[in-house]
Amino acid sequence: MKKALTLFACAALLMLLPAAALAETTDQTELPGESLGVTLVLPEERAPYAYRLTDAYIASRVSFRRKEMITIEPQGAAQLLVLNWYDAPASYTVSQLDAAGETIAEETITDGQLGKHIALDAACKRIVVLLHENGSLSGVAAYAADKSDLFGIPGFAPAPSQADLLIITAEPGMEFCQFGAVIPTYTKEKGVATAVLYVSDYGKRARAYEALVGLASAGYDVYPLFGGFLSDNYNSYKITTGHFNKRELTKYFEERIAALGAKVVVTHAISEETGAHGVVAECVLAAIQKCPNVEKLYLFDPTKKHNATIVEMNTPLIAYAGETASQVSQRAYEAHASRRIFGLVIDTASAYKLAYSTVGEDDAKNDLFEHIDTAQLISYAQATPSPTPTPEPTATPEPTPEPEAPAQTESVVATQDPLKADDIAVPNDPEGSVGGDNMPVLLSIGAGAALSLALFLLLFGRIRAKRGKGDAVCICLLPLALGLAIGATLAGMRESAPAAQPAAVSAAPQALQPMELPAPDDTPKPSPMPAPSESPEPTAALADLPDAQYYRSQSDPAEVIVVDLENGYWEYRSDDLGISIRRIHTKNKDGKPLTYFVADIHMRDISQFRPGFGAEGHTGRGAIYPWIIARREKAVLWITGDNLINDEREQKGILIRDGRMFWSGEKEDTLAIYPDMSLRIIKKSSMSPGMLLEDGVDNAFSFGPTLIDDGVINTQAKYHRVRRANPRVGIGYIAPGHYIAIVVDGRQKDYSIGMPVWELADLFAEYGCSIAYNLDGGLSAAMIFMGEQINSHSGLRIGDSNDLSFQRAVPDGLMFGYSEQVPSVDDPIANDGNKR
Repeated sequence: MKKALTLFACAALLMLLPAAALAETTDQTELPGESLGVTLVLPEERAPYAYRLTDAYIASRVSFRRKEMITIEPQGAAQLLVLNWYDAPASYTVSQLDAAGETIAEETITDGQLGKHIALDAACKRIVVLLHENGSLSGVAAYAADKSDLFGIPGFAPAPSQADLLIITAEPGMEFCQFGAVIPTYTKEKGVATAVLYVSDYGKRARAYEALVGLASAGYDVYPLFGGFLSDNYNSYKITTGHFNKRELTKYFEERIAALGAKVVVTHAISEETGAHGVVAECVLAAIQKCPNVEKLYLFDPTKKHNATIVEMNTPLIAYAGETASQVSQRAYEAHASRRIFGLVIDTASAYKLAYSTVGEDDAKNDLFEHIDTAQLISYAQATPSPTPTPEPTATPEPTPEPEAPAQTESVVATQDPLKADDIAVPNDPEGSVGGDNMPVLLSIGAGAALSLALFLLLFGRIRAKRGKGDAVCICLLPLALGLAIGATLAGMRESAPAAQPAAVSAAPQALQPMELPAPDDTPKPSPMPAPSESPEPTAALADLPDAQYYRSQSDPAEVIVVDLENGYWEYRSDDLGISIRRIHTKNKDGKPLTYFVADIHMRDISQFRPGFGAEGHTGRGAIYPWIIARREKAVLWITGDNLINDEREQKGILIRDGRMFWSGEKEDTLAIYPDMSLRIIKKSSMSPGMLLEDGVDNAFSFGPTLIDDGVINTQAKYHRVRRANPRVGIGYIAPGHYIAIVVDGRQKDYSIGMPVWELADLFAEYGCSIAYNLDGGLSAAMIFMGEQINSHSGLRIGDSNDLSFQRAVPDGLMFGYSEQVPSVDDPIANDGNKR
């Protein structure tokens, strides 16, 4: 599960870019060499954080000041050094030293590339990186290659100074999701000089690395352009317009387009749901009016409403050994792991609206370069098939001699060369057919091959998304390797035994039994769910995965959704998210009624978690009702957060959302979500906000108190300012990606009295949590599943003080999953959190 983490996958995949950039076809192989360990020497005050440079997470990094040095010593003979910068310094020098400490190569680098690949001299034993400007480094890796042709091979060529085709995308991934035909068809198949410009990485450096991995997957080896524009809410046109500053963005486009001399520009549609896309399209359209070099501007047109030009995506391409543009772009888009939550499926309409032209309207409407003189382009050359090697001529076999009489056969064989005699196959059956002693060998190899083929066809994509391509290939090839090994063993046994031995048949592995979330001893279990309709059993390979029971099986639909209000059970299962929720009706130790909801959450990828904001501008203020946030963001599960800076911020610790610092206080402990999906309690005043961000933390919450830390219940919680019985919200941690969320209803004397914080701590402990943290409860307490609130307040604002409880608006929440099946804000709602 940990290996499926988004940021881990980005860093690991980036290390494979040399092989990906070199590939003439789409067959991807690992870097020809082994990853080596490295010994790092950092400036004294940076040394405690050296682990961040080898943890494989792009979000974690170490910041360096100008004139500081990093010394890297590979643990073995290395031929390639990879520097994964978070913020690349404007200038730095890489010096290679031999065993005697003498400099044998030195290079000053100013290209600003994030994932920089540096070829190492064979005599290099140590590398010194000297920064001439400030910079932040995310990762260091060295490789021992087994091929000499690795020398001099960079990850990417420098960013282009000129290009005939310019793809402008607001965010990484859209170059394949929306414009999937362009790079495969024009850049690779027709050799058109192409530049890719990302206006923003959406404030996530990991998305820039995903962009590099995706481009390399498609065989594009020219470093892209990054605009660096930022917004607090990229979905909002209004907010993005203000933050991008349309005047500055238009000027930026004018300068870039003119400098590149682009003749054809491709970008988004103006009227897209995503605000940033529309802002970019408007500014590009305005910019080209001042760029006489531009002959055509195409806007994405998925609805084909504008007499669109359609670029074919299903024709086999020579540059990709017969793969289609659709296949290439789909594979490249899947490198954008952070978008997995939204569904990694490209647009296949491949339709573009001609929004500007100096060469007339398209006639054939199937070519972005129609009416453009290709002779005037920097390059234009149709790909040609690689020549097939001429096979070596085979020797003419010698004529077979007449068979000797049976009485002479033994003496003839005995006088032949021993090596040739060993090669003579003597079948045991009179017909000479393949069988008898050979059959177990062939069966074992055939069975292994069949199982491997089945794994490739059925599970390769899932395993690759979870564990990376290298692991996926290895796992899928295991049955074949086992079959070959068994075959070889049987063959050896046959050689030494007088007769063939029957192959042993191993018992089929038993599927793991689902582990039920334990309920506290004093709480009754809800009534059983109605029996579901029968469906085929999951494949053995899926059943063997340790956490398979929490996610959808092969026979399930893409999303399994169960809502059983009568029995108090809700469930959601997809490939990467599993949630089961139970409603518990019981009584507290004083015999008073108590109702709470327990959500058991399993995630395979950190992208399944998102922070929710009430305000359109993601300001940390601006409260709205929880169900509105959940529906607007299409969240599968939503629980109340920490109220951000909307109220009582002076009583809090560190507040971080989406990598942005909202508040830096020292009054309360902080709950941090790390990139490996673990939760950690940061004690107040124990870590600076900057260090928390550089540790890779994109989201941190602070309300308090801490309920459990490192398996120990916080006995001081009973003295906290929010200690008394109330509606409650809390989250607990069991293992990376495995959480327990509990929401307690309260202030309703005949339904649920509420819970003090020390009892909430005990409850999390009973569910096996080693960490648990109290979030904003009271009138804010809410749990939303698929757009409907499942806990309730009385809805009374006046009357009996024991029944005064109503759902109030909140500024934030914790969100798990994304589903298009969540109703919209305008759809009817059955439970908005208030009974009356």
